[in-house]
Amino acid sequence: GDSSTLDALDGVPDGQFRINVNAWSNSTNMGSWAEVSLTTHATSSSSPYQLTGLADGTYNIHAYLFGFELDPPGHKTATVSDGEGTLNLTFLQNQGSINGIILLPSGKSDYDTVEVELISFDSYGGQTPLVNPNNAGQFSFAGLGTNHYRVRALYPTTGLVVQKGVQVVNGKTTSLT
Repeated sequence: GDSSTLDALDGVPDGQFRINVNAWSNSTNMGSWAEVSLTTHATSSSSPYQLTGLADGTYNIHAYLFGFELDPPGHKTATVSDGEGTLNLTFLQNQGSINGIILLPSGKSDYDTVEVELISFDSYGGQTPLVNPNNAGQFSFAGLGTNHYRVRALYPTTGLVVQKGVQVVNGKTTSLT
């Protein structure tokens, strides 16, 4: 997809962005990593990469690019045999969303006091988005990758907290009430 906006991620306007690719094997107790530089482009970007110093074995591969997920999502492994292995990594921009409606107790309409929080089950302490519903109780979260999330709504007027787990698939909208 379009990688032209990724140049701003590292704060250096040089027409490039970087991805760290990491490999680790529990069986060999070895690992390696490489910082891969890619040139931004309006349709797609690609670059070869090489991890050195790895013994023969199977390695867990981790790569992260803010706002994108590996395609297909999930665990990646590569096998090194006779000193060589190959794994192509493809990233897909996060375009999943959650649309929801908050229902207040009868006679209440102070939606602007409700706080709706989105928590990723693998956020590892990262920022969690917080939104307020509109006057009809509607809220949304966009730019989400495939993952399990928890949506938590706090109604300060009564102290009521409601939580729901939801599965989001990148590129699709999940509805929640």
